[in-house]
Amino acid sequence: MILLRNAAGVVATIINSRHCAPGYDQRLEVFGADGVLNADNVRATTVQVAKKEFSASKEPYLNFFLERYTQAYTNELNTFLTAISKGETPTPGISDGIKALQIAEAAEESAKTGKSIKLS
Repeated sequence: MILLRNAAGVVATIINSRHCAPGYDQRLEVFGADGVLNADNVRATTVQVAKKEFSASKEPYLNFFLERYTQAYTNELNTFLTAISKGETPTPGISDGIKALQIAEAAEESAKTGKSIKLS
C-alpha cells in the first residue's frame, strides 16, 4: 500500500498486488467531497446475474493484458502520433514519466526503510 499526499493536502491510497485469486482485478476508485469516480475492470460482456442466493455474478476478468488494454494502447499511440504530426508535445510527456518513476522509487525506499519519503 502506498499513501500519497500532495502539497494541497489531497490524499491518495494505492493498493497493489501481483496476485489476485479471481484474476486481474484492476480498477480505479476516487472518492471526493462531491462524489465518486469508478473505472471498473474490463470484461468480455456487461452481463450480471443476481439471485436470492447471491447479489451479483459477473463474467471473469479478462486474463491477458492485450485483451484488457488493446483499445487503450491504440488510443495512446494515436494520440502520440497526432501530437508528433502536429509538432506538439505529446501528453503525457517525459516529465510525467520521470515523476512516476520518482514516486515508484520513493515507494520502494519507504518499503525498505519503513520511513516516509518526501518528494518535491
